[in-house]
Amino acid sequence: MEIIFQVNTQATFEAVKNKRKATEVPDDSQPTKKQMRGRPAKPTRKPPPRRKAPTKLRKDRPVQASLSMDIWEAILSFCTLDRLLKLRGICSTFHSVLASGPVWRKARYNQFGATHPDPPIGLTEMQYADLLVGVGCQAPGCEAKDTRRTYWGFRRRWCEVCLVRYLSKGRQAKQDLLMYDQACKCIPEAKYDSWGHYQWVGHHEQAPAWAALFSSQSVAYSKFDIQDMNHRIQQFMSSSPTEEVADAWFEKQEATNFAYVKQLQKVEQWVEQDRKWRDRDRADMREKRADFFRKCASQMNTPLDADVLSLCPSYDRSIRISKIPSNKSWQKLLPKVEDERAEAEIVLWQKKRKESHSRYRTYLKDNYDDTVERRKSLKSPEQRLVLDLAEQIISDLLADLIGVHASDFVNVILRGVYYAYQAIDDDRKPRNRFGPYRLIMDDARLLYRQKVLPMIERIYDADRKASARLLKCPGQSCRRTIETYEFEDLMQHIHERHRYLNAYQHLLISDHLDGEREVFPWFCTEWPRNMPMLATHQTAPQEWDIDEDAPYCMLSPIKYLSKSSRAFHSTPVAFKSNMGPNFHQ
Repeated sequence: MEIIFQVNTQATFEAVKNKRKATEVPDDSQPTKKQMRGRPAKPTRKPPPRRKAPTKLRKDRPVQASLSMDIWEAILSFCTLDRLLKLRGICSTFHSVLASGPVWRKARYNQFGATHPDPPIGLTEMQYADLLVGVGCQAPGCEAKDTRRTYWGFRRRWCEVCLVRYLSKGRQAKQDLLMYDQACKCIPEAKYDSWGHYQWVGHHEQAPAWAALFSSQSVAYSKFDIQDMNHRIQQFMSSSPTEEVADAWFEKQEATNFAYVKQLQKVEQWVEQDRKWRDRDRADMREKRADFFRKCASQMNTPLDADVLSLCPSYDRSIRISKIPSNKSWQKLLPKVEDERAEAEIVLWQKKRKESHSRYRTYLKDNYDDTVERRKSLKSPEQRLVLDLAEQIISDLLADLIGVHASDFVNVILRGVYYAYQAIDDDRKPRNRFGPYRLIMDDARLLYRQKVLPMIERIYDADRKASARLLKCPGQSCRRTIETYEFEDLMQHIHERHRYLNAYQHLLISDHLDGEREVFPWFCTEWPRNMPMLATHQTAPQEWDIDEDAPYCMLSPIKYLSKSSRAFHSTPVAFKSNMGPNFHQ
């Protein structure tokens, strides 16, 4: 225990001694131990002064260092003119720096090049820049903030309303301008056409390449120029000058205005040419954007055809943007295109189908005489095939114990034959110079006369015409009528009353070759997928689509086929025809 006490005491003593040395202030008058041993002490060196670091520009910390006006002028000269117009109203420093013209001139040269025309007489560099790139109508009190076009003949940027308000044309200009015959040559004039379109400033011997000539020209003046010229004339004439002095004064004013108009024409020429260049660059950018999107669409998991992509509204809106395409822009477009894909594919199919209708209609029209001659005997390959298909369809109907309502009989047989023919491979179909044979309306008429009418007569056992009026017209103007038609009469009615409607324009031709104009063109019209006819119990849709694969709802069969009609065919055929999709009772 005694040893531990001595050790602890010694440790405490050393700690107190070290603390005292740390707090002692050295006395320079007393020699150090090294001096006492004869060694001279080294002089203490002061640390060199620290250099100030350069000013760091940071978003979260404003610059504390002050910059001279010359530096700000050098910085702002590299900004665009539209940016300078905005910076001028930010702070007093920028406002004072941009009050001088050299900054605007350097910025204009940096943006448009050294060959850019200088501002016309009477315009400062800032006013010139505002007319070049500014936005908003300059008329007092006008709130049109999107106006961009500058009319250099008037040195103003006006909206269409203010342009009409501040112009003086024809007789009005002669009334407003004093001494019109002489003074009209002393102020800038602009050319207008009879439609009210601004064309150019001053007079050109030959129309500029960028100008568009619509009709005869007229002259227009700015009301501000007229007021200024009237004021100058009044001041000059107040001194009662002689005729020679007045002529000399007007000649001087005319020469000054001529030089001034030349400057305006030079600026206007550059502006319009620059607009053409920018339009061309934007068109190139949009084309590159479209190519990029088409390439990305072809690399999708399910590749998207370029024709389908072009029918997507989101794609059409996207390629109107004049920006460089990127993967980010495609990722934004992709979900929109996927949502619109199904509808675009339907629209493309309808478009191609319409073009196919048009080509086949032209072929039928060009080969009308051959078609009529070949089909006179009723033994052409396509006629025999259609009649055989009708035999099979009717046999299936006779074998069906449920039966078909009489009002649906015409539609069911015609639709059944159409879909049965479409189900046949192209290699097994008859062929012509156009390719595989496509059914025409004369095939439907043949089928109706040879197969449908005899069946209807055996169902009703009544007069042929009275029993056959089982159809209605699907036209909008006939929706409220209760008139019924026989098949051939209905087609004739559609040809006379509805041939110019959009739903039937590519079904019927405008000039057929059946002799009289009122005759339905049976040999020149293709058999459409959705025949324009309704059963008596059906309601016409808002718009009839001849290519629509709409479901056909049959009425419950109240009247069955009679025994005599079943005897029309000796034995039913076991063949079940393709009645087409979407047949419902």
